[in-house]
Amino acid sequence: MFTVVAFYFYLDQKDKFTVNTVILTALISIAFMMRNTSPVGWIPLLAIKVLREGSLVPFIISGLFVALPILFFCVYVDTKMYNADTWVLTGYNFLEMNILHGLSKTFGESDFWEYI
Repeated sequence: MFTVVAFYFYLDQKDKFTVNTVILTALISIAFMMRNTSPVGWIPLLAIKVLREGSLVPFIISGLFVALPILFFCVYVDTKMYNADTWVLTGYNFLEMNILHGLSKTFGESDFWEYI
């Protein structure tokens, strides 16, 4: 949902730092914190804006002053919600459990009635 709304603001992005740049960056950042694979499609789209319309400087400014605070805030909220002693990085936890510990190998191995 955030991606669909962010695409509206993407279309209006030019070579200036505007409110649309802030909203675009905020939506992409929040979507990234909810699902780490969500910005994959944004990489080529943002590259097109940088190459064709010179949006590199607005994106850098927005990354520093919009994306980083949102990412830090989301990590802080996750840490407080889980009452963790260390910082909770949801994306890293997903990677650690599914890739490094191999828990994704067990998906789909149980009989179908166990999923009901």
